[in-house]
Amino acid sequence: MNHLWRYLVILCFLSFPVFLAMSWVSSKWMLPENSDFPYFELGSGTTTTTTTACTEGCPLGWFGGGTSSWQRGKGAKYGTGSSSFWAPIGITVVDNTGSSTVYVADTGNYRLSRWTFNYTPTYSVVPNNWLSGTTGWQHILRLNASSYLGLSYPTNLFYVSDLLFVADSNNNRIDKWSSEVGSTAYGWIGCGTSGWQLYSSRLRGTGSSGFNSPHGVAIDGSSNIYIADTANSRISKWNAAGSPVGWLGSGTGGWHTSIITARAGFGTSSFNQPWDICLDSSDNIYVADYGNHRIDKWNASGTSQGYIGCGTSGWQTASSKHAYGTGSSSFYNPTAIYVDSGGSIYVTDKNNNRVSKWNSTGIPLGWLGNGTSSWQTGKGASVGTGSSSFNRPCGIFIDGTNAYIYVTDTGNHRVSVWLDSL
Repeated sequence: MNHLWRYLVILCFLSFPVFLAMSWVSSKWMLPENSDFPYFELGSGTTTTTTTACTEGCPLGWFGGGTSSWQRGKGAKYGTGSSSFWAPIGITVVDNTGSSTVYVADTGNYRLSRWTFNYTPTYSVVPNNWLSGTTGWQHILRLNASSYLGLSYPTNLFYVSDLLFVADSNNNRIDKWSSEVGSTAYGWIGCGTSGWQLYSSRLRGTGSSGFNSPHGVAIDGSSNIYIADTANSRISKWNAAGSPVGWLGSGTGGWHTSIITARAGFGTSSFNQPWDICLDSSDNIYVADYGNHRIDKWNASGTSQGYIGCGTSGWQTASSKHAYGTGSSSFYNPTAIYVDSGGSIYVTDKNNNRVSKWNSTGIPLGWLGNGTSSWQTGKGASVGTGSSSFNRPCGIFIDGTNAYIYVTDTGNHRVSVWLDSL
């Protein structure tokens, strides 16, 4: 019955807007261009070597679905084993020498999943335990523990200095963990308190020290913490000590410190269910404004710089459009955003079943998905299960060094890797 309940909640999330499900997860990987690499043909049970002729916008493969190898072709099925995902949403990648560590918010399984991707001397991916409900990375299955160590629909995560900050959505808090093998919980913020807490609580709140289904988290160079407080329709800022600094939204600029409840809105200084947040090198704040179908930009002082989407090109400041669309300059419920070192903006356009790329001036460059192996322009795309399609993608990470795009293909219960180069 518990599995049936979880499946129904996930199905609602994938089909309808955000309030029908409380949260979700993601992560990213790497593969070299124009090289031979081993992959498993689905159902074959044997390893095959193929030569990739990837140039731009090419899907390199995916992992998940109960196997410990790179996959090509259709699939995958959801699962609870250590090599499976159940509606993954958030993702982050740490590059090491000869390998990368990939962390995924495995939302429907109430856990963080850790994988090792080896890219020298051969290419392989290995599931490497998971985290939830206890200290240390686990092999055995354990779901939704009731203590402060438990996770309930974690939707995103951010890595910095061997720490993982987790948007623990259904617990209405931001958790902090060590990323090391003997992982330790350092506590949480939210639930109406200040400072990092080490007891069990999941109270939602609208005050400056509360959250209501937070979905996104990011850290700046001064260790300040930024949170997409989704159901409160605002962006919150906390300092490293775990005290609230202020919040953005509700139609006016600047960081608010009052306890006035933020409200959803359509203006350029408002949000409507913000899902994710990303900072650039100047600490400009980019927000995936899910309910307004656009990407908002704010400067560090809390002044709106405009938005992209809604059928327009360039950053818009004079109007407050909030319409979804299928064209290359529109979004339909964007869920995640990544801004690379050159200012390019990558967006998981969930209900358009694609990943969009825009330049720093707000001009759309193209999108991936719809069963094609190159960057596309125009309308679309459709849901698909093939390696060059998506089903409600929700998370993204960019490896700028190697030009790889990592996408949590949420409805397909897998992580996909693509070559960028646009």
